[in-house]
This record gives sequence, C-alpha cells and structure tokens, in this order.
Amino acid sequence: MNIQEFEGITLEETIEKAEYNLKLKRKDFQIKSDEVKAGLFKGKKVKISVLTNKEIINFVKDYLKNITQKMGIDVKIEVKLKDDGIYFMMFTQDSSILIGKKGKTLNSIQLLVRQAIYSKTDFFVNNIIIDAEYYKVKQKKNLERLANQLADEVIATNMEVKLEDMSSYERKIIHNALMNRDEIYTESEGEEPNRHIVIKPNK
Repeated sequence: MNIQEFEGITLEETIEKAEYNLKLKRKDFQIKSDEVKAGLFKGKKVKISVLTNKEIINFVKDYLKNITQKMGIDVKIEVKLKDDGIYFMMFTQDSSILIGKKGKTLNSIQLLVRQAIYSKTDFFVNNIIIDAEYYKVKQKKNLERLANQLADEVIATNMEVKLEDMSSYERKIIHNALMNRDEIYTESEGEEPNRHIVIKPNK
C-alpha cells in the first residue's frame, strides 16, 4: 500500500495540504502524525503519514478474496463508506460457515484484516467492519433493542440487570445505545472472555 507524507507548521495546516495534493476530503484517508525538528532556531514541524481509504479498500478486498478462497467459499464483496467506518459486506451461499457461532469467525477475520494492514503499513485502522449477509447490521439492531428494553426494566424496578457475556464489539454497541439515557448507566465487569455489561440505575 502506498503511504504518502506531508509536512507543515500545524496539524490542521498539514492535513489541508494533504487534502489539496491528494484532491480528497479528510474522511477519505487515515493519518498518523509526528512532531519533527525543523532545524536550529526553527522550532518544530508536524509530519503526517497518509493512507487513503481507496488503498485500504483495495487491499482488504484482495485479502478477503484470498482468505475465503482458502476456506473454499465463493464470495461477492460490496463496500460501503459510513460515518462510523468502512463496511465490507460479503455475500455467499456458505454464510453460516463464514459467520460462525455467534459471529466468531467473522470477528476473527476482521481481526486478521486489521493486523494485516498494521503489519503492512504500521497503521492501526480500527474502523473496518467485516460483515456477511448483514449479520452484524441485524445483530446491532437486535442488541440496541435489547439494551433499551432492559434499561426500561432497570428504571421501572430500580434494580440493576446483568447481561450475558459478550465480545468487546457487542459491549460497545450496548454502551453506545444507552449512553444518552440519564436514568441509568452501564459498566463492563468480569475478565475476558467472560466480560459482560451491567445496567445500573442512576440513584
């Protein structure tokens, strides 16, 4: 993957320089920034390394095709850019194999993708979501619905509710779904892989 570098006086100025030269908006690339010495009496400059979403998308699509071929699964991949990340949606007749029990295979593939990008570029891109047949989209909606139902129960009874053990991805969905509800708050408890959320009343 091609990584480009830009220098400037401030981070904002350097990002604007990258936008101008790449003819891209800020949302279309990832950055890593460092302060560098500009020489005697010249203070410091900001240097950023830039990895475009286009580079990431091409790499991930190739990576997913390679890993699914090794699994003996034929997939069609669609990419969607959303506010919360880059979604890679895979469609296949073998979706149950690709998803795995409670989405564990999908989560493992997602982790492998992120690690592969890091090993290639030294960029940790954590807004990549690997999905199959809208499994995670449906899962997110179901978890948000469950979270609000249980929050209503906590408010009505003034008693905390403990959810079952969940992955960090699932716990994040619950936390985000309830973060604006003033009557309750959420806490993660336990040790991995047996970590769970407790919804508690704000007494």
